[in-house]
Amino acid sequence: MCGIFGIIGNNVKESINSDSFIKLIEESLKHRGPDYQNYIIQNHLIFYSTRLAVKDPRAIANQPYFSNSNNWILLFNGEVTNHECLRQKLKFKDWNTQSDTETISVGLEEEGIDFLKKLNGMFAIAAFNVLENKIYLYRDYPGVKPLYFSLSMHGYLVFSSEFPSLLNVLKELSVDIYVKSEVLMEYLLYRNTILEPETLIGNIKKISPGELLEYDLKSNRIQTIYQQREEYNNDPNSGITLEEVFAKSITNNIEKGTKMGMLLSGGVDSSAVMAKCINEGATIEAFTLQYESFEEYSFSELPFSKYVCNHFSIPLHEITLTEKEFLEILPTAISKQDGMSMDPTIVAYHRLGKEMHSKGIITSLSGTGSDEVFGSYEWLHASSVEEFDEWMRMPFVSEFLNFKWGSIDEISYKAKKKRKRIIEEFTGKKELSHGLRHFGMLHLEADALPRVDLGTMYSGVECRVPLLDQSLIKKAFSELPDENKELIRNLSKEYLPSVINNRKKCGFPHPVFLWMKYGELSKVAFNQIINGPLKEYINTKEIIDCFESKQSLMDKTKESIVLYAKFKTLWYIFSVSLWCEKNSIKIV
Repeated sequence: MCGIFGIIGNNVKESINSDSFIKLIEESLKHRGPDYQNYIIQNHLIFYSTRLAVKDPRAIANQPYFSNSNNWILLFNGEVTNHECLRQKLKFKDWNTQSDTETISVGLEEEGIDFLKKLNGMFAIAAFNVLENKIYLYRDYPGVKPLYFSLSMHGYLVFSSEFPSLLNVLKELSVDIYVKSEVLMEYLLYRNTILEPETLIGNIKKISPGELLEYDLKSNRIQTIYQQREEYNNDPNSGITLEEVFAKSITNNIEKGTKMGMLLSGGVDSSAVMAKCINEGATIEAFTLQYESFEEYSFSELPFSKYVCNHFSIPLHEITLTEKEFLEILPTAISKQDGMSMDPTIVAYHRLGKEMHSKGIITSLSGTGSDEVFGSYEWLHASSVEEFDEWMRMPFVSEFLNFKWGSIDEISYKAKKKRKRIIEEFTGKKELSHGLRHFGMLHLEADALPRVDLGTMYSGVECRVPLLDQSLIKKAFSELPDENKELIRNLSKEYLPSVINNRKKCGFPHPVFLWMKYGELSKVAFNQIINGPLKEYINTKEIIDCFESKQSLMDKTKESIVLYAKFKTLWYIFSVSLWCEKNSIKIV
């Protein structure tokens, strides 16, 4: 598990002050790999790697990694879960390491770039072919590991595991960084998501999940040569049961003999993953987070987490996140990401990562992705694209913001049309639910997955997501969408107590919107919204009326529900304003 960065193009070495660039990159990426940092500088490239050593910690496995013939230079972030199986099929037998990095390197030498299509796991890869002067960027489907890139005005391809490091280098190259107001409006209208490969910054893109990108230094041509996502329409293993695939996905993601963390909510998803991991021989310590109580309201799933851990006799580390600590972590949690995973729980993931690191844990597990993979969310069962679009839209944005670029209806129409086209392409001749599930995977990649990766990796902790194993996704997608979570319940009923296995789905509770109304966060958020980078777009009266409203957020009236929804929208306006400010990004 690592962080990777590269600049590639003609005469890079002569044109760039490499010392200042390396320092800049190290400052923004070192947290992803505290065990080892290294870089290479050649006439046409600068490659940087920072490593969290999980498999084969010896120096011989460090990166950037040169193939045996030196024809390939490899940067790799992640875990290839089938690399031992792939080794057995390769001709090479004189292995120097136990690392999956070497497996990729040898596979590239023997089979060329097509070898990457055989990889399973979570990964982001940059592979430079020295003979052809081509670099290939490849990312796992469904996009667990992030990878961003930009074609700068200097003709360089710049890529990175994390958005801030790429952003800082582009600024050093004097690239103008800004957010277009119409892009920002679409982002806020559609629950803080911009569809890949776009980001909030026009000249920074994401490698799409499952995409293999080729960049030719001779022609400066960049093109997609493979998209793995297209393979997820049919289940190739129809003779294998879902239970067998689930078991394999768990064994793929555990490190036997190594203490692993478990992000445990006490719900069926995380509990099912933990139970199966224990059954397969993993050594687990669970971590659960609750928020401090607000007046008579509790924001804790702790009783359920305790119940599960007592059942399996495993340690449980309990974390209580106070408003004070939330405010301390918030600027880092928001600013050090890509601007598109603004849900308040990103703060919780930062706190959980810090706690696991303090206990000496470098690998953890999560139940993330279950509802998208098995189709459990209510919005994945919409009867039409229009109904789905209504769910996707964030309410009250037009009340709080007034963009000069164009009407909100015009922006909304274009955004809806784009999303409808994508859903219909996914649907094809199948039921709408099939297309919605595929679209739901894009939403997962844009929102929840960055929160997990960036939050835990900030403390140098690798978080694995067994329910997003490629084989499990393919198998689950061959099943009908499951609104009642029966598929995951059936997988775990042999291992879990019935009180946990039969729990109703409920989102993890937090008091953040109450803090925005009544706590210290209220002052912070109000000042940021009114005086921050979005100030010229703010309908000040509406903002003031909301913050000064005498209506309670905590009763069950219609007025209370409406006010709560307004504060949820205000959270995203606040957080994107904070993100722009901390990264010195202007809005045009």
